[in-house]
Amino acid sequence: MKILVISSCTGEKKIEMKTVTCETIDKYGLEGLKNQGLPQLPAWQMYTGKQHLAIVESIKELRRKKFGVDWHILSAGFGLIHESEMIVPYECTFNKMKKSEIIERGKRLRINVSFKKLLDENYDVLFPLLGSNYLLSLDLNLIPETTNAYILCAENQEIPQKNHIHKVVSSIEQARKLKTILINVKGYQFLSFAKKVKEDYDLKRVDLVLEELTNL
Repeated sequence: MKILVISSCTGEKKIEMKTVTCETIDKYGLEGLKNQGLPQLPAWQMYTGKQHLAIVESIKELRRKKFGVDWHILSAGFGLIHESEMIVPYECTFNKMKKSEIIERGKRLRINVSFKKLLDENYDVLFPLLGSNYLLSLDLNLIPETTNAYILCAENQEIPQKNHIHKVVSSIEQARKLKTILINVKGYQFLSFAKKVKEDYDLKRVDLVLEELTNL
């Protein structure tokens, strides 16, 4: 059972560096910034937003139960990066960009090239835990029919109408049940799911996954 989780970067970081902006990253690149002696951390440790921390716990729980989980983080600064990739602190987010700017930056960062390469690894299950602006940069039509994808998103979020792509609503109601706020609800939904699934669960069963994601 191969699981791919894609979450987003967060504004809150363990090391703050407001001077490293989108423009700075575009000028020097990640390796260039590393060569300048800036502090570095693995991507999963750099971000400290509450949703991200819930996802950290979710990944640990699933791995404890012997599920094979690959985790990548969608960064507006550096693109689609592996959890263990060393990055520098920065200040760059899709949430402050227009739709056209998000799409253009996604092309610049080769996000969908990286996404397609990941999908070629033949994952059984995909969980994109992304806000609407981050979803804009990801071409969900690339997801092959052999991968069941569960898109945690707002009810009015447009996603491809395909049998293997499933919408899981993340709403204020779910946030209340999980005692969190809307901006963090996807992470808490996923943590609830990770805690409930059993080691012998067949996550290829769509009905089972949808039940565990929605019954909070």
